[in-house]
Amino acid sequence: PETMNVTVCNTFGLNELAGHVPGLSAKSIVVITDSNVSPLLPGIISPGDPLLSAPTIVIPAGEQNKTIESAEYIWTEMLRLGMTRSSFVINVGGGMVTDIGGFAASTYRRGVKFAHVATTLLGAVDAAVGGKTGVNFGGLKNQIGVFAMPEHTCIPIAALKSLPHEELLSGYGEMLKTGYLFDKGLAGWIMEAAPQLDELVHNIPDAASRADDPSSLVSLIEECCRRKSLVVCRDPREAGMRKMLNFGHTCGHAFEAMTLARGNALPHGIAVAHGILVALILSHLRLALPSGEIYRYADFLKAVFPRIAVSCSDYPQLLKIMAGDKKNLNDGKVLFTLLQNIGKGVDYVSVEPHEIEAALDIYRDLTGQ
Repeated sequence: PETMNVTVCNTFGLNELAGHVPGLSAKSIVVITDSNVSPLLPGIISPGDPLLSAPTIVIPAGEQNKTIESAEYIWTEMLRLGMTRSSFVINVGGGMVTDIGGFAASTYRRGVKFAHVATTLLGAVDAAVGGKTGVNFGGLKNQIGVFAMPEHTCIPIAALKSLPHEELLSGYGEMLKTGYLFDKGLAGWIMEAAPQLDELVHNIPDAASRADDPSSLVSLIEECCRRKSLVVCRDPREAGMRKMLNFGHTCGHAFEAMTLARGNALPHGIAVAHGILVALILSHLRLALPSGEIYRYADFLKAVFPRIAVSCSDYPQLLKIMAGDKKNLNDGKVLFTLLQNIGKGVDYVSVEPHEIEAALDIYRDLTGQ
């Protein structure tokens, strides 16, 4: 397919999914969710829908629980429920649930079909679109996993309206990445909407009237999903152009892992938003990206996103995490996706550790540290 099967709906249910997954029946379905989303299911699933009574596997919430032990628990429950290869898994939650649920489904009995229901803005625009599944291992993100495409991805508006501000910002970080990678106009559109983010989410119109509101957040979500899925479907296993989607993630993952080790884990998309600034600085140093783009983004980052405390003493830890990135070769250098200009990316730029430290110095100056 040219794009992935993604729909935005008010609530979701068997009828919504069955329209996209031929032959789907209630008796074959098992739901995987986490302890945060489980109590919310009655408000996210359509009233009276058979999915409300489907067997449900609940795992502890939080990125720290995206582990092989949690996957083992899911597999144990799948066996206990008598799941077969013809069963069907519906992963309902944020990126943590879709990552680990997709991994458990795609490896159980060599593969059970699954769908995602993304209940966070981050999951909607990132984890649930792309077919990457996995768990964290050895203190590093997503080290064990497989590429496996969902049969369908549904984004229920009812779930987005329940999100706290920090979770909305996390999704926005990934949306910014998409805009900066593909389209200066899209990046500007996303940045202009950011100060009204909470208001935009809570004022999302119902499905019948969305077509009359092309400037709505739903339109932004749909455009970000479309842009990502075009890339993913052309390069599902990250052999070429899909590597561009790592923009902001090399340093972003390091910020995320550092805060996780400190015990105050930063949401993924917020870490990516900060990683984008480091990537823009390196883009200026290595590819002559106009410096005005750095200052513009730095002002936006400070105004919209929470600060990350970074000191020079953190550099060795950050560099070690970046050196362990899956994308790297074995030459001691770190590979980044950088920009020649907004909307024009260059993947796999090899960067020396001293260049990263110089970029982190500038990052700290620009963020007032």
